[in-house]
Amino acid sequence: GKGGVGKTTVAAALAVELARRGLPVHLTTTDPAAHLSATLAGEVAGLRVSRIDPAVEIRAYTEHVLATAGA
Repeated sequence: GKGGVGKTTVAAALAVELARRGLPVHLTTTDPAAHLSATLAGEVAGLRVSRIDPAVEIRAYTEHVLATAGA
């Protein structure tokens, strides 16, 4: 989506509120700067924040598919 429209801010606000209500939340970001991980990690009980690298994950998925094709 378009940059600077608040996607990350809205996702973080929702995640924090859901965790504060007692729901387990796993918020994942693809932001290379990892601002969410640095800002929220360990701050809210029940909220887990992680970062994935899309290029690494696509490569791993492609290798898995090619290795198991026809199996």
